[in-house]
Amino acid sequence: MQSLEHDKRLASRERQMLAEATAKLRSREEDLKNREEMLRKRLDQKIDERLREARREIDAVVGRLKARTETMATQAERAAARLIPTGETGGARADARAALDAIEDRLHRSAAAVPGGAVAAPPAPTEPSRLAIAGDRVVVGALGLEGVVLSVGGRDAEVDVRGKRLRARVSDLRVIGGPAPTATVRVNVDLQPREGLLSELNLIGSNVDDALVRAEKFLDDASITEQRTVRLIHGYGTGQLRRALAEWLKTHPFVASYGPAPGDKGGGGVTIVELKE
Repeated sequence: MQSLEHDKRLASRERQMLAEATAKLRSREEDLKNREEMLRKRLDQKIDERLREARREIDAVVGRLKARTETMATQAERAAARLIPTGETGGARADARAALDAIEDRLHRSAAAVPGGAVAAPPAPTEPSRLAIAGDRVVVGALGLEGVVLSVGGRDAEVDVRGKRLRARVSDLRVIGGPAPTATVRVNVDLQPREGLLSELNLIGSNVDDALVRAEKFLDDASITEQRTVRLIHGYGTGQLRRALAEWLKTHPFVASYGPAPGDKGGGGVTIVELKE
């Protein structure tokens, strides 16, 4: 009888341990899904920012070209309906083309700094002689972004750039390949640390707003590597920066725990942050 009771207790304990292990696995899986979703959203936001910046600069170039053309037209009217000199018109077009090329080059360099972002150097076109059709992989004009053609209607086409729909002229699309393989939204969180990756960030001398912006980027970089413990150096001062960082870390999704460093490693002037796995 005692042996039966003992076996029952053992079975009950094993069921409890199994339930706890299952709950931990589900919690870990949910954390990973949340981190993947957050990283995907951050990447989409950065692409949107690049596109908005490029559009603003292109609009500014077009505006300057229009203003310059109108000025030359006014001067021509005042000079007894003389035609605008072709040399000046050609110079305006050349200036506009150079400005657009500079925007394109800067956008390429910026995209190269975004993990998993738009390609920095589009591959050479494999089919430069034909117009794009649905399913083709293309590079979109001055933006330099790679995407897949969703549909073509007349002179316009819709292009999917990392899940974002863009409308562009067919003539502005450069074909770089046939239909791309089906893409899956996936974030790899098992990356090797980048060469020279720092494990601490010195915020001494920064105001609260600047410090939080720098700390956000620092934790973003650390979270996609195997870096699990980092140091935020804020000094003592009035304590305002230390308190602001503590309030921010309290709700940060990547942070498992945080606290002051040991006395021989900075004490209250340094906050040690443990990142979630």
